[in-house]
Formats: sequence, structure tokens, C-alpha cells
Amino acid sequence: MKKINHAGRKPRPQLKIAVDCGAISFQDKRAQGGLATICTNLLVQLSLLDQRNQYDLYSFAPLTKSIVSHFERRVNLRVLSPSYGYKTIRLPLALWLDKPDVFLALAQAVPAFGVSRVIGFLYDLAFIKFPEAYQNNQALKRQTDELVEKSAHLITISEASKLDIMENYHVPSERITVLYPGVSPAYTPDGSKYVQLEPYFLYVGQLKKTKNIPRLLEGFAEFLKTSKRSYQLVLVGSDLQLDSGIPHTIKRLGLQKRVISKGYLRMSELPKYYRGATAFISPALYEGFGLPLIEALRSGTPVITGNSSSMPEIVGDAGLTINVSSSEHIALALTQVAENEQLRQQLIKKGFARAKDFSWRTFARGVLDVINKYSFSKT
Repeated sequence: MKKINHAGRKPRPQLKIAVDCGAISFQDKRAQGGLATICTNLLVQLSLLDQRNQYDLYSFAPLTKSIVSHFERRVNLRVLSPSYGYKTIRLPLALWLDKPDVFLALAQAVPAFGVSRVIGFLYDLAFIKFPEAYQNNQALKRQTDELVEKSAHLITISEASKLDIMENYHVPSERITVLYPGVSPAYTPDGSKYVQLEPYFLYVGQLKKTKNIPRLLEGFAEFLKTSKRSYQLVLVGSDLQLDSGIPHTIKRLGLQKRVISKGYLRMSELPKYYRGATAFISPALYEGFGLPLIEALRSGTPVITGNSSSMPEIVGDAGLTINVSSSEHIALALTQVAENEQLRQQLIKKGFARAKDFSWRTFARGVLDVINKYSFSKT
């Protein structure tokens, strides 16, 4: 490895790192979920932490200046438009011509050719656990099979996901690194709140089948029957993969005036919704991590979530973990948080403490450590 001269000039790049930025290329922001949040924050932090290496960022639409500005001269932006054929033709061909030292497969996929050294990001195996919830589960399975096979090392975002990968792909533990994503400082109890005439519970996330929203609606309806006050349920999230059971259940239970659907909201709009909520509830059947969980914790909002997959690992004792397949358990948890102020304050206090364990800088530093360990340096 070359010695770096720090006296009076910037060190020369040692590695040429290619990054798949397809997940943050979608013009329709509803398509940019948790994966886009992870990719965006990782790139921003790498631009601040890594003053040595060269980054080639591949996308099918221009990236925002806020993502790339701190890379300065250490970045090449490779826009391979249009999106059609990006994964199958344009990206692998560009990589084959550019010959990077390492490829960061941020989108849980690897090109068919063009790269020899891959750091694979494998966030969860929900499509294996709940194949009926994914129309394209077979394509996701083939894509992930290739990723596992071709990656020199895998990064995942929870111990629960690591165990799933080891169990389903027979990958040894030492080939997988667990790195927790972070949370933005914008999520804080200080600031404006979303205010309704009545108190509300909050859900933030996609509205697809694995999120189990119809069961939440059933639990919420049961809660309303015995609640001492009138409450609303606010749903925030993309409807691109809308579970058709959601509008059906709202109508069946007569919740049209109790449920407020806000649709997709920009990140800058979200904090006020957390701040104003009586509690945040995530009824998901499965999560690789669950970014809204820690957004709520950092916002001072009590959390109710499932007792399976990664969710108990992420919230620890800072949230109520329940059987989200049971509408009765959901109703009971809502009642506990709504009527027990002492419990709410305990959860809020523990949530602040738990949220401190999640940092985008720490996440990016871990990724950089993996890059340095499993990549060949130039000589």
C-alpha cells in the first residue's frame, strides 16, 4: 500500500469504489423508502469520513447536490439513463469499462458482469418469509442468490437479518457484518407538532402487505370501543404497493372518519407527526431493521411494535413489543399507552437512551472498515 503524504496536499486516491445509486435515482419519491434513506446517509457520511478513496456513483437520474457535494474531486457521477436496462445492460457495461477495485451493491443486487470484488448489502429476506406478499418474489430470490454468491462480504442491518441469511443461505457468520443504520438529528421532541382536534396514533412506512395494516385497523377499532376518549389513526407512507385490504378494512369497520391517510411525505415533514402522536405503532410482520422505530424513539414518541424478527432487537426495552397478528393485543397496547401516563413517560425516557445507539457516522465508518478489509488496495 502506498504511503500517504499529508504534508501540504491531499492524499491521492487508493481505491476506486463503484457505488450502485439506483435506489436514490427514482424521480417518483414514493419509490424511495428506507433503502433510499440508508443509501443517501451512507454516501453523505462516506464523503465526510473518507478523504482517501475515489468514488464512482452510478445512477439512472442525476443525484442531488446534498449527496455529492462533500466528495469534492473524489467523485465521478455516472448517469446511465434511462432506467430501462440500467441493471441488466448499462450498469454492468459501464463497470466493465471503468474497472473499479470494489463495487458496493447497495440495492441488494449485483450486475451480471463487470465487477470482480463485491461488498453486498442484504437488508432482509421478507420475500422468503412472506412470498405471498410479493408479486416478484421469484425475481427477488434469484437476485439475492446471485448477490450472496458473488459477494466477498455481506453487510446487513440487524442480528435478526444475519441469522436469517445464515439459515437460508448457509453463509458462515464471519462472512457477514451487522451494522445498524442511524437516525437524523431532525427527529427531536423540540419543534412544531402536527395537531388534530383529537389525539392520534401514528404509523409511518410503506402500505404494503407485510406491514399488516388491516390488522392494525382491526385493533384500533377494538380500542375505540372501550377508549375513554376519541382517537384518530394517522397513516403516513407510500401507496405504490398499496395493500388492497387497507381501504376495504377501513370501510368494513366504519373507520372513514377515524383514519387519516396522509400518503407519502418528505422527510422534512415527518418530525412534527412523530412529536404530536400519542404513540407510534408498527404492526409489521417482519422488518430487517425498521427506521421509523428509531425515528420515533428519538422524537420522544412511545413505540408499539411486533415481537418478531428484528423489532425487539432494535427497540430493546424502550418499546412495547406485542403479537401484532392479534387485534386484541394491538387494542390492549393502544389502551395501555393512551391511559397510563406513567408508562408513556417511562417509554419516552428509555427511547431517548436507546436512540443514542444509532448513528449514521458509525454506520458509514463500519462500511468503510469492511471496504478496507475486503478490497485490494492499489500498489
